[in-house]
Amino acid sequence: MGGALSARLLAQTEIDAWVSKKFGEKKTTKLLLLWSRYSGQNPPGGYNPAGDSDPIGQQQIIDFSRKLDFTVITVGHDCTWSKIPNPHGDIHFGEFWTEDPFDGHGRPGQTSLYCNLIKNYKIVQIGQKTGGMDNAALVGVPTVYVEDVQSPSLARMQKWKEMRRYKGAIVSQPPTALEKALNAMWTDVYEPRW
Repeated sequence: MGGALSARLLAQTEIDAWVSKKFGEKKTTKLLLLWSRYSGQNPPGGYNPAGDSDPIGQQQIIDFSRKLDFTVITVGHDCTWSKIPNPHGDIHFGEFWTEDPFDGHGRPGQTSLYCNLIKNYKIVQIGQKTGGMDNAALVGVPTVYVEDVQSPSLARMQKWKEMRRYKGAIVSQPPTALEKALNAMWTDVYEPRW
């Protein structure tokens, strides 16, 4: 297990090239990573389906984030069961960890990308709990977790609720609570009162 965190990070030139390819001509500084999670509804044995994303909810988050002048980057796999098309942001990273230069580099490769984004952009992330999102949060990406009020894992996030850059948005009817949490996170991190 110790080898997982000691593996070499990717060279920043590799990350810069990949990000440039994804961004194309788009010039931006204010990013929102929107994570999708659909694994709970994947048979057999999907864990915590209450923690999965919803394509309609994802589109609502994209729409209000654009109104707040974010460039939305969608991250994660698409839903396979919904008849509603999967919404993608202005930029779609998808399952970037399966692409060059990240493929085969595990969490250290993903961490290289998050560190690059933190260094070069004002960034926040929002979404249902995923390992990749946890990783980005732990290296400093300000994070809003979307958590359904009925979720069996809701208690897990309560220990973290006082952390400045790591918040939960408990929702029963999105996006109202999400918009409040995102606005509060942005103000607290990038326009602090102190």
